[in-house]
Amino acid sequence: MTGTRDLGIALGCVVYDLRHLATALTVRSRQFGRSLPVTVRNDAKRLASEVMLLKSRVLLEFLAPKSRNDRDIQVYDFNMAPVPLPPPLGEFRDWVSKRSVHLSWSRAEAELPAFRDLHGISLERCAYQVFVLAHGIVQSLRQGGLELALGRHATMLTVLTQQATVLTRTEFANGEPGT
Repeated sequence: MTGTRDLGIALGCVVYDLRHLATALTVRSRQFGRSLPVTVRNDAKRLASEVMLLKSRVLLEFLAPKSRNDRDIQVYDFNMAPVPLPPPLGEFRDWVSKRSVHLSWSRAEAELPAFRDLHGISLERCAYQVFVLAHGIVQSLRQGGLELALGRHATMLTVLTQQATVLTRTEFANGEPGT
């Protein structure tokens, strides 16, 4: 507990975002929706892309905040140092900010190159790396005795654990190109 803040609820919020990132990565994988009509599958993948980018950015700000902020849940709240981001996750965070998170004039007025063209790695692979880092923090805190305060977060963690296993078998975990 930091002051009057409940770290069990804060950890549950991290689990919530991780769960959505895992779902988005699952939808972005090659295995998703083979029996769905192509238009439905493509719409689902586009929506999943936006969720994947948004949740990746949120989790990067949790893992490696650019500055300390008492309004946001950050690794500092759990007496942890920011996670050093391996390349190209720092560039990924900046690219996502410009391309997806902020409705900016630079986005509207410039032809922005694809991330893979700039850095030689897919967005999905970067999002998977964010997932692995954040999931590792959650597991470490849980092994250290931190309990989730709300039942719904415990349920999400159960599903997240199953999703983590499935994600290890996707092309993103194996370094293959994304969809």
